[in-house]
Amino acid sequence: MRHKYVITLDNENEKMVLQEYGELDKDIFTIVSEERYQRSVIQGAMGQGIDPLIHAMRTRDFYPCGTVAAKIASSVITLLEGQSETAIEVICDDSDYLTKKGSPVIFVEDVEDDAPDVADLLEDDFVPDFDDDIDTKGVDSSISIDMSSEADIDEDI
Repeated sequence: MRHKYVITLDNENEKMVLQEYGELDKDIFTIVSEERYQRSVIQGAMGQGIDPLIHAMRTRDFYPCGTVAAKIASSVITLLEGQSETAIEVICDDSDYLTKKGSPVIFVEDVEDDAPDVADLLEDDFVPDFDDDIDTKGVDSSISIDMSSEADIDEDI
C-alpha cells in the first residue's frame, strides 16, 4: 500500500500540520489521519536530532514505522530550514520495504571446545545434600495435616 504524507506549515498560527493519506486505488488517495503540532515544539526537537524529532511527531494516532518516520522527519527538517516552501509531500510504498534484501547473515566458524561433553552431563554421580530421616514432630508449623486413617479424603476429585 502506498502512503502519502503532506506536511504543511501554518505560519499564521505557528503550527505544522501533518496529513496521512492511504491509496485506495491507483493514484486515488483518501485521508487517514491528521496531526497538528506546535511549530516551536517541532523546531526544538529538530535541534536535538532526528530521533527526538521522530519522537515528538509520534502520537497515539500517528505512529509510522522507523524507516517511514525517518523519511518524514528529514522532509520536516527540509521544510523548516527552507524559507520558500510552505508544504511538502512524501510518498512511501510499503512494497519497497518488504522486498528489500536484508543484510547477509554471518556465521561464526570458530566454536570453542571448552563446552562440556553431553555424556559428562548425564553421569549419575549426584550426591544428595539432604537427610531423609529428619524428625518433624518438634517442628512448629502454622498448618497441620491429619495423617490418621480416620480423616475424610474426598475421592471424587
